[in-house]
Order: sequence, then structure tokens, then C-alpha cells
Amino acid sequence: MSILLMPRAEEFAARTAIIAPEGEFSYRQLLDASARVASFLLNGARDLEELPLAFIAPPGFQYVALQWGIWRAGRNGGSRSTATRASSRSTSPKPARRSLGCGLRSRESRR
Repeated sequence: MSILLMPRAEEFAARTAIIAPEGEFSYRQLLDASARVASFLLNGARDLEELPLAFIAPPGFQYVALQWGIWRAGRNGGSRSTATRASSRSTSPKPARRSLGCGLRSRESRR
């Protein structure tokens, strides 16, 4: 992953980055959301110190914001969309002694 992704996205801050079922989102919105994700993951640390990280999120803006936030925190996260079949999810690597995971529920699953 190129570290130049974020500065490049800054150049196009006002442009549409994502058209998703929940709406249209600019690069600025994506950068802001991913910065919040990175800040949460780092929790004041400088980096994640090779901490294994996986996430699951519904397809759309939340998925991309999580992925970008993980990249900003300095990791390549193992990702799964909630659209991924459950049988595929069971083949994920076994968790390490210390690992971090995060997930978001879709609006439909909150009802």
C-alpha cells in the first residue's frame, strides 16, 4: 500500500470518493472518518506494533473508512464484508495471542 494515498486523496477532497447504498461521500468525508478509525485503533500509541487486525463491516462507506483507517494506523487489515458467505469467514487465520478486531453492523441488522 502506497503511503501516498492519503496526500493524493487530500488533493481531491471535494470530489466524490464513494457512491454507496447509504449515499455519496467525498474524499474529505472519507479522510475524516478514516482518521477517527486510526486514532481509535492507535489509542495514543505511535503504531500497532505488528498487532494482527481483522475487521468485518457491511459493504459501503463504513467498510472503506475502516480499511483506510487501518492503513493510516500502519497496518494491512484482514477484511471481510458482511456480504461474504459465512463459510468463507470460517477460513480466516487463527487469532494470535494478542490481536485486535473490529466490526460494524449494517443499519438493517440493528432493527
